[in-house]
Amino acid sequence: MTIRAGGRRNVGAIIAGVSVGAPALATSSASVTLDDSTSLIDLAFFSDSQAHCAHTIFHSRLLLVRALGQ
Repeated sequence: MTIRAGGRRNVGAIIAGVSVGAPALATSSASVTLDDSTSLIDLAFFSDSQAHCAHTIFHSRLLLVRALGQ
């Protein structure tokens, strides 16, 4: 999935998996590792998105994440 925003090209992905290990909370981000049965995927949730998803990240085993990158 490719999304254009502000003249920049953003690449998107939808990732589903089981949270493995304990999510880690750092000062500016939270990280979680997902297992999607093919590999492990490390995700970082930065402070601007934590208010919306922190409870889900820290209390759910199965996650569906929509990610955007440049």
